[in-house]
Amino acid sequence: MAHFAQLNEDDVVVFVTPLDNKLLLDSTGSEQESKGIDYLKNQFGSNTKWVQTSYHHKFRGIYAGLGFQYNRETDRFEAPKPRQFPSWVWDEGRHVWRPPVPRPGLSPEQYDQGFMPQWDEETISWKIIQGPPTF
Repeated sequence: MAHFAQLNEDDVVVFVTPLDNKLLLDSTGSEQESKGIDYLKNQFGSNTKWVQTSYHHKFRGIYAGLGFQYNRETDRFEAPKPRQFPSWVWDEGRHVWRPPVPRPGLSPEQYDQGFMPQWDEETISWKIIQGPPTF
């Protein structure tokens, strides 16, 4: 199953849809992204913009989701900055948002006892909690 993301005028994902791989085949039996785009433009309108995304992260970084940005320069999808974590910074090498302080490691015993790190935006630091994280 192929997947395509519809982009708005700012290259933000507004819709993601699966597409049968058979619709992408050219006359030699090879999959072509352009065939999928042509099919979707025929279905949704010639003025729509589409980019293929990979559910298994084989290309274009991460699987596109609603609100994600398509970066034409890097040919990758980028997740939006988490609203609840305004202190997080963009990691250019990994193409993800990350906390400004590395996540602390815990021992296997701590995990076994139900302890886990949770980001605390107020103090811009990690705290160790017992039980499921709260947001």
